[in-house]
Amino acid sequence: MYFFVSSFYLFNRLNALYKIKSFNNSGSEYFFFDIVENNKLNIINVISENIISTKIKVNFIGKQSIKKIRIAVYAKYMIDVLNTYSNETILIKKEKNTLNIYSKQGICEIPIIIGLTNLYKTKILEYSSIKITLLSNIFLKILNNTLFYVNSNIKLKPVFNGVYFQFSTCESNFVVKDTFRLVKYSIKKLVFNKNVEFFIPKKSLNIIKKILENEKKNNIVIVYKHRLNIVFYFKHYIFSCPLINDNKQNYDFIINKNYDFIINKNYDFIINKNYDFIINKNYDVSLIIDRLLFLNSIKRISILNKFIYLYINYNELKIFEKDTINYSKMKCKSIFKNFKKIKMVFNSKFLIESLSYLNGKLIYFDLYYLNKIGILRKFTDKKGESIHILIMSTITT
Repeated sequence: MYFFVSSFYLFNRLNALYKIKSFNNSGSEYFFFDIVENNKLNIINVISENIISTKIKVNFIGKQSIKKIRIAVYAKYMIDVLNTYSNETILIKKEKNTLNIYSKQGICEIPIIIGLTNLYKTKILEYSSIKITLLSNIFLKILNNTLFYVNSNIKLKPVFNGVYFQFSTCESNFVVKDTFRLVKYSIKKLVFNKNVEFFIPKKSLNIIKKILENEKKNNIVIVYKHRLNIVFYFKHYIFSCPLINDNKQNYDFIINKNYDFIINKNYDFIINKNYDFIINKNYDVSLIIDRLLFLNSIKRISILNKFIYLYINYNELKIFEKDTINYSKMKCKSIFKNFKKIKMVFNSKFLIESLSYLNGKLIYFDLYYLNKIGILRKFTDKKGESIHILIMSTITT
């Protein structure tokens, strides 16, 4: 293996890979190099169970360029050495136990790590039966509308520990939840010719989001291999990760027994038509509230107590703590179906985090008194898009 390459070009591509690894705070200490085509060098980095690779064009010389050779080098050391060169053409040549860099200044030896060349195999090039094509900006929007919740600072055991993706012939849904909250982001116009569903782990999605920061309206091809792995083909990178095995999810753990009519053992019941029926039509009262006023009132009242009481009396909302005289009142538009007066208790941190994420002046807050849930949604959703944030009430009185 020996080839010519621009030191600046090679440094930029390796450094980008290393930054993705460092962002995730876990990954291989090594870069793997192999020749996949006569004029391309494949560079691989392994981050836990995730594999990310990129190909760069180089100028090979001699018959050795077409041999299938894979070597491993220390990532940080390789980057530090390349960073000392100006933008010049360098010759990289594999010797017995070193990768030598030849330049105008002389020779620099990069030690090759022995015994790792067969440790990782690039399964990312395997064929899969289902392919999905998305624009990078749409995929980034999906992650922004779900990962804010998965990466929450509120420490609760996540039920999915990732995001559930559901592509269908009528719309696409993306869902995350823990023991007390659920977020569902829907895009009506994002449709496909078949139904595809899978879970992607949080760690993998954070890496993908980092890659997407450098993608500008490029097509991303997603290759899904049923229940095994999923591969993302970006402009400069190929990323492979395992899927969460949904058969191992304990859906009975979600929230409590009184909530079984919404979330039960049959997971499809929550995502599809029955779930839409619940969140859209069967509320006891729907409030239209000034989002910022509501948010600041909760912050003020909850300084000394993480639980707040909401008391709705026709078109007036009162926010207060149980054992203090602190309270805040505000006018709101109320749409009643069953009760004219309702008192419910929520964890203030859940409401603050959700209200801080939602934008716009007004929001809907749908309350289901008997079922002990509240659902926040935007007052004006973008055409064809919607987001619902479901929060469990702790007590109803």
